Amino acid sequence: MSSGKSFRRFVPPKRRNGGRGNGDALNGQVRQVSSFPLRAVFPSDMAVLSSLPGAGIQRPWPRLGPGTRFVMDRMPSTAGIFRRPAIRSWAVLLLALAIAVQGLASVAQAPRVFQLPLHAPRATDMELGNLPSVAAARITPDLSTSGTDVVNASWFCIRCSHSRTPIPPRDYASMVYDAADGYVVLFGGDEDSGEVNDTWIYNAGSWTELALGIAPSPRMGAAMAYDSADGYVVLFGGWNSFNVLGDTWIFKGGAWTQLAPPVSPPPREFASMTYDTADGYVLLFGGGGQGTNVTLSDTWRYKAGAWEQLSPATSPPSRFGAAMAYDPVDRYVVLFGGANSSVYGDSWTFNGATWTRLSPPVGPASRWGTGLAYDAEEGGLVLFGGFDRLGAFGDTWLFKAGLWGPLAPMTSPSARGALAMTTDSADGYVLLVGGYLTSTNSYVGDPWGFGAPLRVILSANPSSIEPGQSVTFAAAASGGAPPYVYSWTDLPQGCNATYTPDLTCTPTTTGTFAVSVNVNDTAWIVNGSQLSFGVMAPSAVPAWLVFVGVVAVVVVGGAIVILWKVRRRRGVPPNQR
Repeated sequence: MSSGKSFRRFVPPKRRNGGRGNGDALNGQVRQVSSFPLRAVFPSDMAVLSSLPGAGIQRPWPRLGPGTRFVMDRMPSTAGIFRRPAIRSWAVLLLALAIAVQGLASVAQAPRVFQLPLHAPRATDMELGNLPSVAAARITPDLSTSGTDVVNASWFCIRCSHSRTPIPPRDYASMVYDAADGYVVLFGGDEDSGEVNDTWIYNAGSWTELALGIAPSPRMGAAMAYDSADGYVVLFGGWNSFNVLGDTWIFKGGAWTQLAPPVSPPPREFASMTYDTADGYVLLFGGGGQGTNVTLSDTWRYKAGAWEQLSPATSPPSRFGAAMAYDPVDRYVVLFGGANSSVYGDSWTFNGATWTRLSPPVGPASRWGTGLAYDAEEGGLVLFGGFDRLGAFGDTWLFKAGLWGPLAPMTSPSARGALAMTTDSADGYVLLVGGYLTSTNSYVGDPWGFGAPLRVILSANPSSIEPGQSVTFAAAASGGAPPYVYSWTDLPQGCNATYTPDLTCTPTTTGTFAVSVNVNDTAWIVNGSQLSFGVMAPSAVPAWLVFVGVVAVVVVGGAIVILWKVRRRRGVPPNQR
């Protein structure tokens, strides 16, 4: 055999050594494999085809009939002969039975209810009043020098369509989330009329002013943090137009109480304070002290009702107005910016009573009076606004894994400084309130949220019912500014719209329905989702008719197979049966 690829023909084992029958010696293209002459079986069905090469005789071409089996072989070699396998009667019977049962079952059990895949939540960006549309924040594409990646959160103004803000405009207010009471607490600040000492709580999108007989004196720039270990809010210092203050107050259960610790930090204004979860105490740093152009760089801790000064080996330079917050992911306190005779843009961490300066490749510009708070949606600290000597900032940054990344949200609060900002754990977003606009030399009181955009997912359970049975439609809303208001439309007949996230009803008609739900949050942002849901009547074919049909198919199929086999055996000689 020549070199190259060789193809070995398959030869059935029973046909390899000459086989049997007088057809095996033929070198033609039609091989008779029966052991009796063709003419004896089909005397009247002969058709002269042509002279087969090498045979020297006229070979007949029979019509297909019972008792004749032949093999087509176009290959010049006689090494292999292929026979058509005989069709088993039981296989034919089973095939016919399976086809019949499947067909009848598909008719008798036609799908009654279908549920198409959920559409992706559609952001309708509906606006009420003058509410600006909200788009998801996105990070700048230069990720090689920042520690952030894709950003899913966004800014949204909370009830900005109202004719007036919920709280009077102010700057340098103090604000923190009170975990024990489950709401945000805001105190004091500076208004057009001067410093104030009102106390507000924010819960589920609503502001409420507390009428308290005892409260800290009017002030602005007080340091305030929630003491998780002791379970209350701590306030220290501030400024009241005449003096720098150094008193300590706690807020618990909706009431203020003044403390008289034996040791306290020196009086100060615009100090930085937060709770250090890793170390288990409230941390206070810097601020503006008594006297002209006095700034501080001391570090204090508050624990179990007592103040204690710390002595770290290194500390940030003295400053006031620095932003400080705890990063629960990296488990350290982060301090940024501030000012004295200079304006700072440096970043520091505090962990285990030690200050460490970071050197990120990029970061916010130098500033003071900025807001900094942790955002659970992004897993990092969000920074907004602040002042430098030229005016106010309106940019947003994210600090994550020790690096800064700039954000570019489509909608943001106006450029401002001296704002109040904290993490609203109950409502699930960062809350920003007030500030001072250098562009108009005015105070503002508009509240903003930063967090996950409003999302809605709609589902139906169960996914298969008949008319007269019940179905529950469920709208799962997340993000935005809860609580939510639900509005259902395009429901099947028999289902009445409600303002709840779950709707259980009993459809009374058949058809396909594009069930929709719109969700409105406290920021007056609207989003929705749609579900294609159908109710179809059950099949009219009764069960007894299905049974009769199956039996008939079995009987007829069996009879056909028996008749076919009897006729086939009649044409086969006895020695071939």
